[in-house]
Amino acid sequence: MSAAATDWVGRLLGLGRRVVSAPAKERLRRAYRVLPDSWRHTPEFRALARELRASEGWSADRIAALQLERLRETVRRAEAHVPAHRARFAAAGVGAHSLRSLDDLARFPFLHKDDLRAPGADFLARDLAPERLERVASGGTTGVPVTFHHVAGEHQDVTRAFQLALWGRVGFAYGARVLDLTASFRAPYGYADPRLLRVAIPWLHAAGAAEWLDEVRRFRPAFVLGLPSTVAALAQVLEDTGASLRVRGVVVGSEVLHPWQRERIGAALGCRVLAWYGMSEGAGYAAGCERSDAYHFHPLAGVMELVDDAGRPVTEPGAEGEIVLTGFFTRATPFIRFRTGDRGVWGGAGCPECGRAHPVLRAIHGRTQEFLVAADGRRVPHSALNVHAAVFGGIHGYQLAQARPGEVELRWVGAPGSGDDACAELLVRLERQLGAGFRLAARRVEEIPRTARGKHVFVVRGFGEQERAG
Repeated sequence: MSAAATDWVGRLLGLGRRVVSAPAKERLRRAYRVLPDSWRHTPEFRALARELRASEGWSADRIAALQLERLRETVRRAEAHVPAHRARFAAAGVGAHSLRSLDDLARFPFLHKDDLRAPGADFLARDLAPERLERVASGGTTGVPVTFHHVAGEHQDVTRAFQLALWGRVGFAYGARVLDLTASFRAPYGYADPRLLRVAIPWLHAAGAAEWLDEVRRFRPAFVLGLPSTVAALAQVLEDTGASLRVRGVVVGSEVLHPWQRERIGAALGCRVLAWYGMSEGAGYAAGCERSDAYHFHPLAGVMELVDDAGRPVTEPGAEGEIVLTGFFTRATPFIRFRTGDRGVWGGAGCPECGRAHPVLRAIHGRTQEFLVAADGRRVPHSALNVHAAVFGGIHGYQLAQARPGEVELRWVGAPGSGDDACAELLVRLERQLGAGFRLAARRVEEIPRTARGKHVFVVRGFGEQERAG
């Protein structure tokens, strides 16, 4: 329970903040956790959630008009209150006056992560009181973490509203019983509240399942929330132990969901798997729909562009580029034409399956470092290596490591009782899909280390993007 929520409950009870003792605050927090979600939601959350529901059937023209209005407002605020943006726009000769259509956004400069890290860079909005701000650091999976600011409480409301709109496509609603597989802690499991059971990432293997699997079945979750790697690990545990668990839906994010993972998870849990895309910066949100696994970027969150390496728009279906986002809700640190480092495949300006006029990416290939480099410099995204789930029968995890272009080491963790040849078929499949310019070797390991945030990194390289053979 946040300090703001504690104050609100205290005021409701006729108490001032200063007279609420520490034990009383803890009792309020416990009571707050079991309140119906409709009571806990702020007016701002409810208003945004209503707008997102109302926008489901909007036409492309109506969406474009609203986007242009909010884009002008976002740029106008940045010009007036953010020193770094004001200087950058002036140098490029652009501003809110330049935005006659959404296409005019292409005239604005890109915002790179290095711009935010640069000494003396001032991207903080000056019209917000310091006590209203919270400092945030991104995961930093591509290098040094990026730090920025949100308005305290506002980012949480916005994220929850978009989660409700997007996750609802597999039936999710706040208040449902959720099994959360996103946290790493010492105990096998723990309850955040009576409707949220967390199983710790380090325990997601068959040997540790006796400590938590019975509790999960007693809990009877309606939905599973996790990373693709952690929910796939749960599916593997169910296969290894012969246990059964059926849920209404699965939502995964923070990592690329590979086809073999989707297949394994869906078979083990008997439901649809929804992959969603979000980021701590809050500049964009996307997910599949009821009929398609392609990523629909919600246009009310901001403007999504796909650009090639030269910064030109990618509009050819099936072509790949980098995802660039301009967020409408990033008031403290405005993200305008932010190059995310994520790669995507253009799918079109709308979804033919559900009819929503939302820009669609057929796939998201993950961070720019999630690719392998051939001896001739050719890049192969890891997510393009489509391997059938059956290949992983004796494998509990793997990682591809490159010390130099053209050479790849497959590091793999074997299932209990599996032999050293359990990876043979996977190795053959990878060699076939990578094609010429690669030499593969395999090494069995005890575990694949995760990042500090519990993410599984499939590709690690010991050289920079600029290095090429010859």
